[in-house]
Amino acid sequence: MSSLSLYNLTGQWLAMRDQLADAGFDETTITDTLDAESGDYDEKVSRVAMVIEEFDAMAEAKKALAKKFSEEATLLDNRSKSLRAYLSRSMSATGRTSVDHELIRVKLYIGRDEQIIISNPDEVPINFIRTKTETYPDKTAIKAALKGGGTVPGAELLKKDRLSLLH
Repeated sequence: MSSLSLYNLTGQWLAMRDQLADAGFDETTITDTLDAESGDYDEKVSRVAMVIEEFDAMAEAKKALAKKFSEEATLLDNRSKSLRAYLSRSMSATGRTSVDHELIRVKLYIGRDEQIIISNPDEVPINFIRTKTETYPDKTAIKAALKGGGTVPGAELLKKDRLSLLH
């Protein structure tokens, strides 16, 4: 097997194609010759494709792990909030505002924090309403217009290649 890189093998393959075409060979002869000489190239393509699949699998595994950790973190946050509320209710009910222990000090501040509760947003006067507006191009509408033969200033429809790895 060749130790040349895919980049070098691609260059060799293209050079061979051009030499055969310049020598006047017909398309069938060129194709047959390139197919017969493409063993090293095919091997390199296959190896790169397998590395791509390995990276894809590793990325999916990491995403699944990140999702699992995120779910576990949310669960732990919720447990912490629940225990915090439980402890606060207990201390408030007993009238205790602090507990000192050799490992931790707990302090309950009565009425210290403030929170606004909106029970009915429709009743809030307009001068207390914020409007959030986002402006961005509607790519779906632009694509439809361009595919329909229209033009959209500042936009173009770019055709891209897609590499598919099949088993």
